[in-house]
Amino acid sequence: MDPGVLLPPGYSEIGAIVITPRRAVPVQALSLVLGFATLVALLWAGGITSFTIGPAQFVLIMGVFAGASSVIFLHEAVHGLVFALSGLQPRFSAGFVHGMPVLATTADRPYGRTTALICLVAPLVLIDVVLLSLSAVQPALYTWVIAPIVINTAGSAGDLWQAAHLARYGPAVLVADVPEGLAVYGLSDERRDTDR
Repeated sequence: MDPGVLLPPGYSEIGAIVITPRRAVPVQALSLVLGFATLVALLWAGGITSFTIGPAQFVLIMGVFAGASSVIFLHEAVHGLVFALSGLQPRFSAGFVHGMPVLATTADRPYGRTTALICLVAPLVLIDVVLLSLSAVQPALYTWVIAPIVINTAGSAGDLWQAAHLARYGPAVLVADVPEGLAVYGLSDERRDTDR
């Protein structure tokens, strides 16, 4: 995205937070680690120490994970909600970035760092908290929320990676969506950290 005239006077690109080919594997590895750690934590918290998987249970588990995969669309909808509540027009897309399948929610114009940080972590926090709260109110749902929580948490790896890098910038920077991540704009005397 070239925001052009939408930038305040004196602002220019001072950095980029993008998933390059060399970063795709570590981000995918982070996703696997987050997913596995979340699964282990949820099984431990639920006191689930063993289970048997026969053919019928395997089919059921695959069905649960297939259904739970719809949480990915909810995840992107939460990004869109944050953009809309911030006065931005969300745009949704799907594709591949260096071999990684991605769904993306972008905004129609540059936005502030705070909005970006909230947008990046909102799906992880909101969806996981709502699902855990649901299972606390109705314990019989606990085993049913494990798969959506694992998928949502694992799917947040790229968001968390971007948030960690974006947090290093000052609060006055603006962020714009680019095909492989985020472009960061600020006053010319701010630190440059471009990794395109």
